[in-house]
Amino acid sequence: MSVSKKALADDSLCKEVVRQYRSLTMTAGEVAKLFQITPHTTMAILKTHLTPEELARLRGANHSRSKTGKANPMFGRRHAAERILRNGRAAVWNGKGYTYEHRLIATQMMQLPKLPGHLVVHHIDGDKTNNDPDNLAILTQRGHMKLHKQILGRLYAWEKEKFGTSLLPEMQATLLKD
Repeated sequence: MSVSKKALADDSLCKEVVRQYRSLTMTAGEVAKLFQITPHTTMAILKTHLTPEELARLRGANHSRSKTGKANPMFGRRHAAERILRNGRAAVWNGKGYTYEHRLIATQMMQLPKLPGHLVVHHIDGDKTNNDPDNLAILTQRGHMKLHKQILGRLYAWEKEKFGTSLLPEMQATLLKD
């Protein structure tokens, strides 16, 4: 498309185009539609009446604004996918960030609004992707560390003698079963 010399010569049109574009409510294409001129003519007007720095700043701001909300190409995709894998664990978008799915399941099974931060959810079979309630146990951080030590056979002799093979009070997990 070509640039209209008549539009470039019309000083009042040029001032209005620049004013509308500076308002940061319209992109160059929307300004062109408003004044019934081509986008090429709009950009020619903006290039002649704005400094290159201001034009670059306004273009960035208008482009960013034009891609917010439903105009964002990624809008709704997070909810369509619903689950992603992070560090081998399933995570769910909660509106502010991602929450691990096994923590959500533990919260629901215990009928709590939120799982306290000092509690850890342990995968009994060791498979981080198996979030079956029968495979989850809730422990304190200390109990979880002791459990993994015991599993790996790293308990000291006095710990084995004192606690035997039974679980420590901190490790007495609340199994997520009915």
